[in-house]
Amino acid sequence: MKTVRFPLPRLGGFSLIEVVIFIVVLAVLLAGLLVVFSSSLSKSPQAGQLDMGAELAQQRMELILGQRRAVGFAAFTDPCPGPAVCTPPAGYTVTSTIVGGWTDPANFKIVTVNVTGNTTLTATSLVANY
Repeated sequence: MKTVRFPLPRLGGFSLIEVVIFIVVLAVLLAGLLVVFSSSLSKSPQAGQLDMGAELAQQRMELILGQRRAVGFAAFTDPCPGPAVCTPPAGYTVTSTIVGGWTDPANFKIVTVNVTGNTTLTATSLVANY
C-alpha cells in the first residue's frame, strides 16, 4: 500500500491566480498602447491631404517657372497674387520665396514653395541662367 503524504508536494508551474493576474496586467498595458497609437493616428494627415498639399506646391512652382520662361531669368518673380489659380482651397496657405543662391547668385536662384495645411510641405527648385 502506498502512503500519501500531506500536504502534497508542489509541482513546478504557475497557479491559476498568477495566470489571471498576468492576463489582467497584459490587457491594461495593451489598452494603454492602443489609446496612444489611436490618438496619434487621428492627428496625422490623411493621404488625400498630403496629395492636395503636394499638388498645390507643384502648381505654384510651375507658375513661377512659367513666369521665368515668359520674362527671363533676371526679372522672374512669383506671379501670385494675380491669377485666380493662385487662390488655394480653404485650409491651405501657399507661400514662396526666390533668392539668389548656390555658388553664383547672379546665375542661380533657389525657388522655395511652402504649403501649410494639416501638414507643411516644401518644394524647392534650383533655377540656372542659361
